[in-house]
Amino acid sequence: MDDGEGGKTPVHMGSHGIGVSRLLGAIMSLSNGSSLIMLAFGGTSAVFFAAINLAKWPPYAWLGLIDWRNMATSLALLPLAPLGVWLGVKLTPHVPQAL
Repeated sequence: MDDGEGGKTPVHMGSHGIGVSRLLGAIMSLSNGSSLIMLAFGGTSAVFFAAINLAKWPPYAWLGLIDWRNMATSLALLPLAPLGVWLGVKLTPHVPQAL
């Protein structure tokens, strides 16, 4: 797979991330069940996935996948994070708790 800069990115890099996210999503849905209220479940999920994403940084850095272009994109999108939190808090009460 071409990385857009003439180099090659291993195809397996993306597929592992997808598989891990599906596995962890299933674990989170089974482990928390419906006993927690939705905001607590959302908070628990956010902290859990934040920890998982932080654990990804060392291997990504070791593989050279973190560069200034990625950091600039992250910084440009950072002001949108509070909007996402606000939307989540406002919309959560409108989601039915029964499956």
